Amino acid sequence: MASVVKFGPKVKELRLLLSQTAASSRGAREFLSKYYEGVKNANPGLKILIREAKHISPKCYARYGSFFPAVISISLFFM
Repeated sequence: MASVVKFGPKVKELRLLLSQTAASSRGAREFLSKYYEGVKNANPGLKILIREAKHISPKCYARYGSFFPAVISISLFFM
């Protein structure tokens, strides 16, 4: 298994939005099934929320403290 990322203390929450069936979310679903447990064990205080919905492009939101979250589209990361 690849090394797992330990996030710094400023990252308070990760929110992953992905489709249950869309091809664009396939990589994100595979990543979660492989690495979720390792990431959670390396970052026990980090909230990781996974939201599934039909026909959406996969995105990752990171919240730092009480600031608005930063968002990136992750569909191209897994192609």
